[in-house]
Amino acid sequence: MPKLKPYPKYKPSKIQWIGDIPQHWEVRRLKTCVQDIIQPNNGVSEGELCLALEHVESWTGKYREAGPDESLESQTKRFMPNDVLFGKLRPYLAKVARPNRPGTCVGEFLVLRADLNSMTPNYLEQLIRSKPVIETINSSTFGAKMPRTDYQFIGNIRIPLPPLPEQRAIADYLDHQTALMDALVAKKKRMIELLAERRQSLITHAVTKGLDPQAPTRQSGIQWIGDIPQHWEVRRLKTCVQDVIQPSNGVSEGELCLALEHVESWTGKYKEVGPEERLVSQTKRFMPNDVLFGKLGPHLAKVARPNKAGICVGEFLVLRADLNSMIPNYLEQLIRSKPVIEAINSSTFGVIMPRTDWKFIGNMRQPIPPLSEQRAIADYLDRQTAIMDALTEKLNRQIELLAERRQSLITHTVTGKIDVRHHKAPATPA
Repeated sequence: MPKLKPYPKYKPSKIQWIGDIPQHWEVRRLKTCVQDIIQPNNGVSEGELCLALEHVESWTGKYREAGPDESLESQTKRFMPNDVLFGKLRPYLAKVARPNRPGTCVGEFLVLRADLNSMTPNYLEQLIRSKPVIETINSSTFGAKMPRTDYQFIGNIRIPLPPLPEQRAIADYLDHQTALMDALVAKKKRMIELLAERRQSLITHAVTKGLDPQAPTRQSGIQWIGDIPQHWEVRRLKTCVQDVIQPSNGVSEGELCLALEHVESWTGKYKEVGPEERLVSQTKRFMPNDVLFGKLGPHLAKVARPNKAGICVGEFLVLRADLNSMIPNYLEQLIRSKPVIEAINSSTFGVIMPRTDWKFIGNMRQPIPPLSEQRAIADYLDRQTAIMDALTEKLNRQIELLAERRQSLITHTVTGKIDVRHHKAPATPA
């Protein structure tokens, strides 16, 4: 991003979250240049959009088109191209979008239409998505469980308003710069996806083929495994793993409390939750090195091996390895491998909340190497996945910094802290 200078002259805006603004800008209430459109929906025509809050990405304005099988359950209203949709439920999520064609949206969106004599739709979109505006709106919410705002408050917000040509210049500049940032974010997200795929592939290969590519192999007799090293056994998991059901009598200081949402999918990372965060459902105890397996939605691969004792919700299986035939580290990697997760997921029952059970998992036939080889495989995977996890964490931090820079750029531009009037976007290569 080129270095930009401030405007030559400023004046007080008398609005706390704005501070000084360029001398030639106005300060007006939003409702003087924006209309709240409430047009009931009479059905969706072919080619039109259907948008609910979950279809709009926070802070970026990107939205996905809902398929014809996704019906909007609540009361809906119509919008036109270039109307700006603002999610009034939990406004801190910054669900702001400017669709390029007509459609219908849920009533939890405000449909804001700019008066073209005083405001451009592009500028309205960037302004209302800026962090200080979002924070100001969020301060107005009512309702504890489902906080929302309303147009009465938003319409009365005083906003900085540059002349129309300048609004266009600001919007064009932000469109260009945020597009560059979004492309970079997309590239980093793709790298994270590739790392996750590589991680899963590495685990699967290690727990089914071992570390020695020259080792003689034989048929395992299990479709999803194929050939395994000749000296490995194939055993049912229940012969070397116990499903531990020890009801909880409370949690002691320093112990863990874990629910499904505390465990990250596929990686085994978990956040420590203190005893003040009460687990609602029935709980059971686990010990250090027990492997927790989320039986609700097993495709999510909620697998963790805590390093200290605690309690967990009943939706976890607590699996304890028989140390004479399996080490906990190997059990954790084996049961997290993609083919095992897919096999377990094929066993689920219940449509709305699909879950598996120990009866199926315990009867699964698994490849079991000698204990010394299990340790070597587990150590190898611990080292390799740690490298990948560190790189993933670095990429996620870069994405966070880009998001912060994006928000800062929008805020500084729509409040007049930097002058973009004479900035020319580089020509697109032919």
